[in-house]
Amino acid sequence: MGAVRRASAWARDGWAEIDVDALARETNTAPHHFRRIFRNATGDPLLRFVRRLRLQLAAYRLVFTQEPVIDIALAAGYGSSAAFSRAFRDSYGSCPASARSRRAETPWPEAGVCCDGLKTVHRPPQTIAFFRHFGPLDDAHHLWRRLGRWSGRPGEAEAERRPVLLCHDDPGRFLGEPVRCDLGLVLEEGVRPGNGVGVQVVGEQQLLLSRHAGPLAFLPFSYMHLAVAAVMTGRGGPAASLPFFAYPDGCPAADGPRLVAEVGIPLR
Repeated sequence: MGAVRRASAWARDGWAEIDVDALARETNTAPHHFRRIFRNATGDPLLRFVRRLRLQLAAYRLVFTQEPVIDIALAAGYGSSAAFSRAFRDSYGSCPASARSRRAETPWPEAGVCCDGLKTVHRPPQTIAFFRHFGPLDDAHHLWRRLGRWSGRPGEAEAERRPVLLCHDDPGRFLGEPVRCDLGLVLEEGVRPGNGVGVQVVGEQQLLLSRHAGPLAFLPFSYMHLAVAAVMTGRGGPAASLPFFAYPDGCPAADGPRLVAEVGIPLR
């Protein structure tokens, strides 16, 4: 998990040198063994994975900020606009200028880093019991466990107790920093708060969803993929009220390197 956080930092800081051997020493593993563990957890070798993270962040910055393209290229670890443009086109099928103008040259990829597929769904109102968390996303596993003990009603259907994460800060601006989020369970109507648990009702929404499979700390990159894809495929931009939702298949384990979840953004 420390290596996952380091990979996120390398994605944010394109100037940083990626040192696989140093990470292997920090995790007390042989370099070849570390490479295998990381690939099993993320689906890619470390160097390729970090490059993909950097390009995902660059695509988000091109679409949602006015930063100069050369600054985005340097932040992604490329020494020139030309090198950045080649790598970006290889990954997305369009050049950076097309992304900046929000006009894709070819169909925008449905797969992103750690996520795959795009679908639009209508979600009815949901009642969510939650704890509020401020900090790194992967520091909040224990809150779902506490909610499970609080809600413990043996007769409830599993679907009515689905874990959910609601992130309130824009991960593209706060990548690697503490963010505000609610860790909750979707429950039936009429639940009353207590013992530090809040209850909120999320109104009906149109969501753009993708399937995330990877560490919890990489959820922000799945959000960035969805946000860019929403714009580049003409579905409309993400709603400003809430950056993203995540619906894990089950309550994440504190030491679990791989989370499977639906990640969604509300559409305007």
